[in-house]
Amino acid sequence: MPAADDNFLPDLMNQTAVYWAPYDVGEDGRWTYDDPVEIVCMWQDTQEIYNALAGGAVIQQVSNANVMVDRDLLTNGRLFLGTLNDVDNPTDPASNDRAWVIFRVQKFPDPDALTFARFVIL
Repeated sequence: MPAADDNFLPDLMNQTAVYWAPYDVGEDGRWTYDDPVEIVCMWQDTQEIYNALAGGAVIQQVSNANVMVDRDLLTNGRLFLGTLNDVDNPTDPASNDRAWVIFRVQKFPDPDALTFARFVIL
């Protein structure tokens, strides 16, 4: 699993996660997802209050984790701490315990804006 070559903190990431990128909303109103891929990360189980938009209003949510990741991820994707071998159902991420929805993505450049640190909030 190669890390993204524009990541300036690769030495901090020594864990593996499974990522499902959101593809489309199905006829039933549920997200559909691309095939899962393993990524490199640093996963912190932490619960923090953050602001989110819901129906045009700002509401407070509590996160399940804050994860530094090796590449750009998308909101509404799903992330699971572990490998593909640990996943019960790779075709339906919502059916896997602890395959959390990505609510927020953050990307911070180094001082020269050539490499980045990426975080997602679950």
